Amino acid sequence: MTMITLFNNLIDAIANQLVENGFRRRSKNVLKKSADNKDITFEIHFQANLKCFGEYFQILPIIAVYSKQLKKEDECGFGQIYQKQVLNCQNKVWSVSETSFDDDSLKIIDAIKNNLLQIINDFDKPYI
Repeated sequence: MTMITLFNNLIDAIANQLVENGFRRRSKNVLKKSADNKDITFEIHFQANLKCFGEYFQILPIIAVYSKQLKKEDECGFGQIYQKQVLNCQNKVWSVSETSFDDDSLKIIDAIKNNLLQIINDFDKPYI
């Protein structure tokens, strides 16, 4: 199996686990969800190094939160209000191989969920 195929399989596995939280695949390496208030958007970007390692690749999930209103008011037009890298327990990027794919994908999914659910709860509350 090629590293690109393995990468796509990993993103598919993550997307399948996060569909219950309202995420959908926006592009090859981005998952997206809109908040209930429709102003806030949550995205998970996946940066990967697929070429240098042969038997495994490195991946770095990045959680980002955007505001449509802030994007309109921001001179640069990005509207980003939060970003966090989801690192492994050694505080490094994740390494994924074909032989440890199932275990690696579960660990990445758990780390994303643990970080993501708190962020969604913080940003997706009704304003008081």
